[in-house]
Amino acid sequence: MLLEVIIVAIIVGLVFGGSLPRLNDLELRGSGLIFIALVTQLGLPAAGRLRPEAAPAILVASFVLLLLALLLNEKTVPIVVMTTGVFLNLVVIAANRGMPVKAAALPAAAADLIHIPISEATRVPWVGDIITWPLPGAFSGLVSPGDIFLSAGVFVLIYSGMMYKGKRRQHPVGRRAA
Repeated sequence: MLLEVIIVAIIVGLVFGGSLPRLNDLELRGSGLIFIALVTQLGLPAAGRLRPEAAPAILVASFVLLLLALLLNEKTVPIVVMTTGVFLNLVVIAANRGMPVKAAALPAAAADLIHIPISEATRVPWVGDIITWPLPGAFSGLVSPGDIFLSAGVFVLIYSGMMYKGKRRQHPVGRRAA
C-alpha cells in the first residue's frame, strides 16, 4: 500500500505543478533509523527462517525504530499522522506477536511471519489488517487503520514537500500540529 501511495503522491504533485527536487529540502530527522527499520523488515523472512520465534520481536523492534525516527521530527501534520499510524501498528503487533488479519486473507499472508489470524484471543483486533484495499491484482489486500494513517501522512508529506515554495529552514513541510 505504501509504495502505491508514494507513486500517487508524486504523480499528483507533478500534475499540480510540484517539483521532485523540492523533496530534497525536507528536513527529516532519523532517516538512519528509518533505513535500519526498513532493512530489518525486508530481512525478516530470512531471519524468520533461521529463528521463527524471533520474528515477532524483530518486527516490533523495527516499528519502535520507525516511531523513534518520527518522534525526532518537528510535529507537523504529516509527521503526527504518520506517527499515529506507526504507533497503532506497533500496539497491535506487540499485543499479538504479529499483525492480526481476517481469516479469509490469511492463506496469502500465512508464510510471511508477520500476519496471524484474528481469533477470540486477539487483542485490539479493530486495529489489525481488517480494511479491504480494493486495487487490482497484486496491489489488492487488507490494510490496518495504522496503515491508512501512515499512508495519509506520507502522501501529505510528499505532496506538500513537492509544492512548498517558501523558506523551508524556518518552517518545515506541513502545518504545525496543535
